[in-house]
Amino acid sequence: MIIFSIIVGYFTYSYFHNDYEKLISEDEAKKIALEDTKEKNTNLIVSDITLNETVKDTFIYNVEFSSKINYYIYKINAKTKKIISKAIIPISDTDTYLKEEKALEIVFEHALLNQKDCVILTKEIILEDNFPYFYVVFYHNNIRYEYKLNGYTGQIINVTKINEK
Repeated sequence: MIIFSIIVGYFTYSYFHNDYEKLISEDEAKKIALEDTKEKNTNLIVSDITLNETVKDTFIYNVEFSSKINYYIYKINAKTKKIISKAIIPISDTDTYLKEEKALEIVFEHALLNQKDCVILTKEIILEDNFPYFYVVFYHNNIRYEYKLNGYTGQIINVTKINEK
């Protein structure tokens, strides 16, 4: 029985290890997305690159970046190097960042709380490495919530809950 477990373990390791070796790197995924935009790379700021495994051992890179005029979201197959999907969101001069009302709506919907029942400490746009984030901190029943959202799209980047009892 031990020998069988060792053999199964080896083949499982080999299968997954070899699978990961066939994937393109983050830099390659970034290069594919940036080249597809036809914009000068000096104007583009990468905000996020993540590798996700989907069904049937398909690995997808999610690449997000922005220029002065557009916000880009690419999904790239990490084995075939093909662009699966892309979204280009125009950034207008007058409506660059996520509006405060929309950010708060996203946060409280995610937290499953009513804004009226909470004490908001902070709600602001902050820039980190020239990329905007909407930062919200509030209390509800002695629990401190901290949310960080993508300042363009409203995608939740990070959530922290601290029980302060």
